[in-house]
Amino acid sequence: MAIGIGAGSEQRASIAVTIIGGQTLCLLLTLLVVPVAYSYLAEFESAPWAEWANRIFLKARGAVRSSDS
Repeated sequence: MAIGIGAGSEQRASIAVTIIGGQTLCLLLTLLVVPVAYSYLAEFESAPWAEWANRIFLKARGAVRSSDS
């Protein structure tokens, strides 16, 4: 339908290209973005909270020290 010729093909082609683009985007989001986000969240959940808090605190202290000089 996207590469068809004939009467009314211009209008159908634009709709077909939109549908194909949307389906491709959804496929990429489903196969790439969702698993990566899930793995990051699972890693974040498995780490002890004290360790994460310490990392954040040390980064904040380092940022304050570097801005003072």
